Amino acid sequence: MPQSTSLATSTVRTIVDKCSIEIFVDGGRIAITNLVFSTQPYNNIKLYSKGYTPKSHISRLVNSKCSKEAGK
Repeated sequence: MPQSTSLATSTVRTIVDKCSIEIFVDGGRIAITNLVFSTQPYNNIKLYSKGYTPKSHISRLVNSKCSKEAGK
């Protein structure tokens, strides 16, 4: 996801549940959604950054009611 080099920092909000991963950069200037149907529960998230030091904050954890049947 290319970013403008004129920005000193970007805010990235990531929402993950059982069926989707959504990423919003700088309040929605860039948005990405991906549907996923994992057979294993998610138990970690990894952040990668090229040339920058990422800082993270988990604001809340919410149980999802989504199931594999919803994607059919």
